Amino acid sequence: MIVKHLGIIPDGNRRWARQHNITNLEAYYLFTDHICDIIRAVNEINVDMLTFYVVSKENLKRNEQDVFDVFQAVNSMLLQKIPPIVDNLQAQIHCVGIDAIDNEELKNTAK
Repeated sequence: MIVKHLGIIPDGNRRWARQHNITNLEAYYLFTDHICDIIRAVNEINVDMLTFYVVSKENLKRNEQDVFDVFQAVNSMLLQKIPPIVDNLQAQIHCVGIDAIDNEELKNTAK
């Protein structure tokens, strides 16, 4: 079977953080490392499109610090971790739904 489009909805970063006695922020940064690993692996099996549903409306209803931590990790991923990978793979990244997020720094990064 040939997979053209793979969608991933990550879940459980906070739960995993509690189980491993680390902060939510540390878990979010580890999660962004896993996203990078997945991008590389998916490229190796020739999937045409990969979609990550990184932030949900429910995420945005959490306490202010947790929302800030999510944005901080995603912002770092988009600015530092993802660009060398997509450049190397000659791939593209598109951020969708970003206009619904009330965080100007993340919006600017996504553009």
